[in-house]
Amino acid sequence: MNRTWNQTRSETTHARLQANPEEWAQYHTLYRDARKDWAVVPYEEMIRWCRQRSVEDKWKFTHIRALKTERRPREDRTVWF
Repeated sequence: MNRTWNQTRSETTHARLQANPEEWAQYHTLYRDARKDWAVVPYEEMIRWCRQRSVEDKWKFTHIRALKTERRPREDRTVWF
């Protein structure tokens, strides 16, 4: 599934996912299951890195955390410098 998404034009993938939202859900279910066995989870490393950064970079943490929780960050809580 990941290979198909990476080898297909984004417009095509977008249209397919809009027509079939179950594919989006399946992808994230498989992703969640797969990362349970990973020694290093990239987004967790990025969160750790962001926590060590300066205040100017803290806004990145909000967006990366949204990836982890699979929720969009609230616009009223996002600070842009």
